[in-house]
Amino acid sequence: EREPADPRRDAPSITLDLATVVATALAKEPGRRYATAAAFAEDLARVLRDEPVEARRLGPLGRLARFARRKPAAAALVVVVVAALVGGLWLTETKNAELSLQVEENTRLSDVRLPRDLADWDDRLFPLSPALIPGPQGIDAWLTLANATLARRPLHAAALQRIGAADSRRADASTPGGTSVESVALSWRRDLLTELLKDLDALPQRIAGMQERRARCLSIAEDSLTTHADDWARTVAEIAADPRYGGLRLAPQLGLVPLGRDRTSGLFEFCDLRSGTLVPRDPTTGRLKITAEHGIVYVLVPGGRFTMGALPPDGDDAAGDPNIDPNAGRFERPLVEVKLDAFFLGKFELTTAQWRRGAGTIRAAPDGFDQQPLHPISYAAWRECVAILGKLGAKLPTEAQWEYAARAGTTTPWWTGVAASSLVGAANLADRSAEALGMFQAYDSWLDDGFAGPAVIGRFKANAFGLHDVVGNVAEWCRDEFLTYEATPEAGDGFRPGQGVQPRIYRGGSYESVSGRATSANREALRANSSAGRIGVRPFRAFDG
Repeated sequence: EREPADPRRDAPSITLDLATVVATALAKEPGRRYATAAAFAEDLARVLRDEPVEARRLGPLGRLARFARRKPAAAALVVVVVAALVGGLWLTETKNAELSLQVEENTRLSDVRLPRDLADWDDRLFPLSPALIPGPQGIDAWLTLANATLARRPLHAAALQRIGAADSRRADASTPGGTSVESVALSWRRDLLTELLKDLDALPQRIAGMQERRARCLSIAEDSLTTHADDWARTVAEIAADPRYGGLRLAPQLGLVPLGRDRTSGLFEFCDLRSGTLVPRDPTTGRLKITAEHGIVYVLVPGGRFTMGALPPDGDDAAGDPNIDPNAGRFERPLVEVKLDAFFLGKFELTTAQWRRGAGTIRAAPDGFDQQPLHPISYAAWRECVAILGKLGAKLPTEAQWEYAARAGTTTPWWTGVAASSLVGAANLADRSAEALGMFQAYDSWLDDGFAGPAVIGRFKANAFGLHDVVGNVAEWCRDEFLTYEATPEAGDGFRPGQGVQPRIYRGGSYESVSGRATSANREALRANSSAGRIGVRPFRAFDG
């Protein structure tokens, strides 16, 4: 009538397995005991070997059945009590389920911000590099969150359907003209979920784009460094031996492919694969064969000292005095001596096609001007240029870097010489073509460059550094604020930090400018969030490492 006590009550130190073997051997029901002494002995041996035993402890149902056979009346009472408890638990669980559903729906509403957060995060995953893939803020983490968010779309859709059904029932039961607080809350949740589903429907395209970006991040090192290892080795050695670069030891740069020397300037040029495909060089002429698909071409500009700014003639100037310019304005002086390190600067102004690859779109021109793929980008504010260039692995040049590169070793008003007439064939300015259309307020009537608006990049002659359109076409944003030349330029890049409150500098004049407003020293400024058709950008790239 009585089950044997658990052996561990008298011997607490024995294992559960040994206690189970003993309890099995002493079981009241013959069917639960070992069938043979050999089976008993084998389980004891398993205990000694620390192996799993064949014996199994009696489970809760087994103990309940044994109790019912011994105490049928007590078992019946237990059944009644359990049934009552189960009923109560069912009611409790029903309420809990309703509450959980409400909590679940409220939690899902927090997904409303996720598509926008993913978009902001997406903007930070540039420029292309294998280092962008791993880590808590990397591409793989972005993809994990984006896919998990998208996977919850059916739940959001079902929640929206429930809201619609509840709204219909409430409309049937309500009195005309009545609006309850609950109805307003449902309407708010419906609007949020509708907007969320719209955002989630756009997410697959974003995910596909991110997967493509991940693949490009994996391949960019191979495409630029491994595949062109011989080109890099030769180029690095030639740069180190070139006296113009002063012994510069350039390391191979991620994303760049050497294009060799420009035959006219003698400077080394590179194509950035993060902004487009590789530019071929014509083996016969040495000219670059540019198309809309090609990446930014950078010139490795040698470092050096130069005089920044310009002075108006005062009657005592000797022939050949540097930086004398009849067009010099009061903000172009005093003259400043600046020493710069070597740097990469765009051979051409950034094109509309290259901008699109960084921004994904083109900002509409207010006057409806048709921006062709090989036109320089315009109507881009300073802040926009900083953001889009960052995606392409580039930056804005400093004012000092821009003027140094535009002068290309000259001290005359324009790199072409002292006389404005020297600009023929080298600049796109406000000329007779624009005057015939009455487009601007002032014109150089002696000039007919053939364009009333911007021309495609590279249409006009390059300066001694191989840079095109540093005079006219579109003006070009610089990194600096509009400060006087009393502010000391920093060593290396010539940057003059401000307080972030002044307008930003743009240089070089444009197709709207007369020649006197497009000199190498001419400075103009506009607010950082403003744009104009006359202003574009020339990309700068710092050295890796």
